[in-house]
Amino acid sequence: GSRFRVATDSVVLHFESRTRIRTVVESNRALLWDGWRGRLPKPDMAQLLGEAGFEVIRWDPGVVGESDRGRIPVPVIRRHRKAIRGSGANGGERPSLRWALKAPWSFNESREAPVEAPMMVPWHRMVESLAQLLRSAGDDVVIDSVEAHQRRTSGLDEVVVVLGPQPGPFQTQPGRPNFLVLAGADGPADEGEGEEGSDRGFDEVIRVQSADDGEFDPATLVELAHRLTGSAAAWWRDQGSRIGLVDRG
Repeated sequence: GSRFRVATDSVVLHFESRTRIRTVVESNRALLWDGWRGRLPKPDMAQLLGEAGFEVIRWDPGVVGESDRGRIPVPVIRRHRKAIRGSGANGGERPSLRWALKAPWSFNESREAPVEAPMMVPWHRMVESLAQLLRSAGDDVVIDSVEAHQRRTSGLDEVVVVLGPQPGPFQTQPGRPNFLVLAGADGPADEGEGEEGSDRGFDEVIRVQSADDGEFDPATLVELAHRLTGSAAAWWRDQGSRIGLVDRG
């Protein structure tokens, strides 16, 4: 005679690391599973992943200590692939890509808004505009604050772009094209800059010039988007040819 209801207007406060005995999680999960087996709401993970651009190809069984009760399946996912049309000098079809834009700002304690020092305000607008240009072309884009630069889901990203007024500490991602975008006039690299970018794992270092007020001209951002998409597509074409996925003809 039991029923399961969800109070959508409820608020739950969780005080992290306050539970005295955290080893009871497994036994509590098993008790919940025994009491509600077959009556729990249908999982919506596949739907949520689909809305984020991923497809669940299978579910692997999770592991819960010594007991199989309450075992939580783990989704194995892949990104939805679609061909999109390049623009400018990068015309022709190319696969859509998932971009990770590594922003130069941090988030405040409330995690609601970026801490925008005066010099970061133009960069905030620049990163958001670049993301919009990539999305309008058909790509998927995530923007990471400094705290999320090395998030656990970074393995899903296919292009990594680090942006900021000056280079900072960052661990590039192997097996992906990594680009470094800095402030300043583009052209020949400053002494040691090219070597520094290469030594740190970046495939290309790009400088963008801002106006006197620190803002970035829309035409400059369009050119930057074209350059990045062209370099990323070329990197993946070369990667595919080296592992036998692409026939260059």
